[in-house]
Amino acid sequence: MKHHVGIPDGFGRWVLRNQLLVVCFVVGVTLIAAYAAARVPIRTTILEGFMSDQSRFNAYRERAAKFGGSSDDMIYVATDEGPELFSANKLDAIRAAAWELMELPEVAEVACLPDAPWIYERPLSGREIIGRNVARSAILNGEELPDASRYEPPLLWPDYPDEQAYIDFDSLRQASLADPFIRGILVSEDLRIQAMVVQLTPDAEVQGVDLQQVLPSFLGGGEAAPKTLRARIEEILQKHGLGERGVHTAGVLISQEWMVSEAIRSMIILFPLGALVVSVLIQRVFGRLSLVVLTMFISSIAVVWAVGATAAVFGEITLMVAATPLLVLVIATSDTVHLASAYMTEVESGADRDEALRRTIRDVGGACVLTSVTTGLGFCSLMVVPAATIRHAALASSVGVAGALLLALTLVPIMLSWMPIRPRSERKRHGFINWTGDRLVHVCQATATRWPVPVVVVHVVLLIVCTIGALRI
Repeated sequence: MKHHVGIPDGFGRWVLRNQLLVVCFVVGVTLIAAYAAARVPIRTTILEGFMSDQSRFNAYRERAAKFGGSSDDMIYVATDEGPELFSANKLDAIRAAAWELMELPEVAEVACLPDAPWIYERPLSGREIIGRNVARSAILNGEELPDASRYEPPLLWPDYPDEQAYIDFDSLRQASLADPFIRGILVSEDLRIQAMVVQLTPDAEVQGVDLQQVLPSFLGGGEAAPKTLRARIEEILQKHGLGERGVHTAGVLISQEWMVSEAIRSMIILFPLGALVVSVLIQRVFGRLSLVVLTMFISSIAVVWAVGATAAVFGEITLMVAATPLLVLVIATSDTVHLASAYMTEVESGADRDEALRRTIRDVGGACVLTSVTTGLGFCSLMVVPAATIRHAALASSVGVAGALLLALTLVPIMLSWMPIRPRSERKRHGFINWTGDRLVHVCQATATRWPVPVVVVHVVLLIVCTIGALRI
């Protein structure tokens, strides 16, 4: 167990003598971190999350509102209607759905296939010929152009049934393919899929999510969460009989809604699932429920510290922070298991409780410091990336690693001192998981010592292959 890095014995003695002080410190920091995390929103705006300065994002929004927005305020909705797309029923349904979509508070305008102007592959009407001649004469004489609204081209699909009766659908298909503003934008090349371009209002952007309002609805309590814009769009399409063969939506706002749902799913499903897997493994290896509770308790505190520190420093939390709890759980579990395993080994060798804890802190704690410092510095190096969401995740991960180390060196020995001394049973010691782990380690050790050169060559080849593969991405 001896190695070059160790923690002075005085630290272990101080921790064991001042247990109440250490526990009060941990409780106080945890309460402060939980309070800070509960009061800030989760920022879900993609563009804002990748800007390092909030003022730059505000300036972008002002320019977008002044000059007419950008592709960030567009949603693209496509439905597969098959060969029935160019029929009176489908074109009427598309127009009705587009008009109903414009009633949504987030939607400013909808461009759809029936309302597209019919410009190509048709003869000009008498009014359009007159308008063209008037405009040409005004241009030649240097006069002001007349009002163009009087000479607007007809729609691809007329509004009135009496006009629709004279439409030839073959000509309509040819006109759609001939118009570069329709082909590939509002209708597919095979004339089976139609698309709507939905322009959003300036205030339609997702500003943030309040955990106090969102999480209860996902946990089954409180009021139901409001429907997403994508869900409301799909409901309108289904209401008008569109998208029976499939619906596809795209756009920044749609991606943001998906990221929010994935972040919440990570916090509510993946983190508990990971905790369950870790708990089962610890129970199977050590055979002690108390160690499972200890590991989960330490990991939960480290997660609260990580999220709370991020909230306190930045005043907000971005979506990538949702990935840190599971990461911190694994790292905190590693430190706790190392210390608990070493402590049990010391006890089984005949050392008393306090001596076993001091040896564990001194020897194994030093190794934990090395691994945690290198891991924490690796995460902390991401702080140089000029993107808020990356910096938030980097700080949360770094604080989580540091917090897990501090708790492992202080609270874990204290809680181990409260547990009854009970050596691991022979049944658990020679269980399937332990036997498999021991056999795997022995095989790796024997292979590396018996054939060191081939092992190194294989690793070098794998490194080269992986590097080439990464460069080709």
